[in-house]
Amino acid sequence: MKIIKTILNISILIASISCDPGDQRLKIINKSKSDIYLYYTCTKDLNELKIFRNGYYKNSKGDSEFVKSSDFVSKGSIHKIKKLGYKAWEKYVKSCKNNELQFYIFTDSLVSKYTDDELKKKLLYSKHYVLNLNELEKLNWTIVYSN
Repeated sequence: MKIIKTILNISILIASISCDPGDQRLKIINKSKSDIYLYYTCTKDLNELKIFRNGYYKNSKGDSEFVKSSDFVSKGSIHKIKKLGYKAWEKYVKSCKNNELQFYIFTDSLVSKYTDDELKKKLLYSKHYVLNLNELEKLNWTIVYSN
């Protein structure tokens, strides 16, 4: 019995050490008077833009339920953006062309009024940030949006 407990304890220790942690350093503070959606990418274009909007969606039983988008940031709130892995944000930024992260902000009114294709074609965003690793570190990985 003692051997089984020891093996179990060692297994739990190994599992907890080998787990890939989440990097939540990057956060956005929405100091604006509008709810916003965010989108980040390594490229300067919006070709891959896909915003998951808040709304009612059917679940597996066919019932409608309200789902809040992970891209959504309420006015006056702070939103941490998680990437899986140790120092995952640094690795992601370093993988970008010119080591720059492109960060786009869309107000809720824009997202409600236009489709993703219209937002892409007309370049309808509220704010565009281009930040490298040094700039992100100087900002303490915090982007403050206010309009």
